[in-house]
Amino acid sequence: MLGTISEQAANALPSSVKGKLGEGLSFAKSWARGETIPIEPTLSDAVKNNIPAPGVSAGPQQWVQLPNGRYARPDFMTDWGRALEAKFGNSASLTKNQKLLIPLLGENFQVDHWLPRDIGDFSGGWLGSTSGPAAWGDEGP
Repeated sequence: MLGTISEQAANALPSSVKGKLGEGLSFAKSWARGETIPIEPTLSDAVKNNIPAPGVSAGPQQWVQLPNGRYARPDFMTDWGRALEAKFGNSASLTKNQKLLIPLLGENFQVDHWLPRDIGDFSGGWLGSTSGPAAWGDEGP
């Protein structure tokens, strides 16, 4: 089987759209767990304490200075002082500079690697029944 219709549609998206889709899913996931991300850069003591960045802001696309003098720009800095990077697609991978964030930030760097099959899982969770599963007769547990 080739997967669900939503999985097939997600696979067919252009790379730029897949990037935005991954970022949107990670943004929603972050907010769902209570880890807010400001829409605009906002001063954050947690970011200042946890991230070696030229700035001290939570929000989208904030720069992080790497030990080699270069910079990486994760998709988001959260109000908890964590850097998030979203990837979408079967072949999506971190850039060389993004890989350097792993040892530099440790647990303060999270990569969400979304796959096309996650679209069906995600939409089923959000668009599915809010009152539990439908009754299917007398089958019972």
